[in-house]
Amino acid sequence: MGREEWIRDMVYQRVEMILEKYCMEKNGRKEKELEGEILALVIPGEKAKAEELLEQGISRAAMEHQVLYRAAFLDGLWLGIRVSRQGENGE
Repeated sequence: MGREEWIRDMVYQRVEMILEKYCMEKNGRKEKELEGEILALVIPGEKAKAEELLEQGISRAAMEHQVLYRAAFLDGLWLGIRVSRQGENGE
């Protein structure tokens, strides 16, 4: 497994853990329940189109979460290294 693949896998796992812990249940509803509520409001002939749009939105949000987590993780590492080096140099 290469570096990029490893980072991608770790980011995916961490994002899933964080979302599960903090975001999967809001206002007493789980994500799938919310999807069901939305689809119940859709005109029957438009249900397939609405499902496709929901899936696109969910996929986009998932990608955005992973990009943000990766950037924050790498930024945190960079800042940690910087602080560590300042400590070594007596600054």
